[in-house]
Amino acid sequence: VFYHNEMYFLLTSGCTGWKPNQAEVFVAESMLGPWNSLGDPTRGGSKDLRESTFESQASFVLPLPGMPGRMIMLADRWNEHNLSDSRYVWLPVWVQETKFSAFTAAMSKREKMLWTSVVVGWFDSWNIPMLNRFPGII
Repeated sequence: VFYHNEMYFLLTSGCTGWKPNQAEVFVAESMLGPWNSLGDPTRGGSKDLRESTFESQASFVLPLPGMPGRMIMLADRWNEHNLSDSRYVWLPVWVQETKFSAFTAAMSKREKMLWTSVVVGWFDSWNIPMLNRFPGII
């Protein structure tokens, strides 16, 4: 769970034994809910990678000081045959709110919340400056 712009976000994925499943992100105004799905946040990589949350399970989202809406997803990549050889995956996360206009001015906070985009991007390698641009389509 992470907090951004007065909203709580929950980044999840199912688990089949040690095998990861597809990610899903939820948003709420309160930790008590109600929680609303924003769908699968993964972008980039192959379909198989996206359907397995990049072969990992999210365990923490690290906000980056001085970079609003930019974070790092820390995830576990379990090796079911040798747990001591399991790995960590760190990937960039972007949270992008809808730009407010005459259309969005009349929206409730809940409606605006549902128009928020969360993206977890796949890159073979990446660096912090890459987080300065929102990846429309990776």
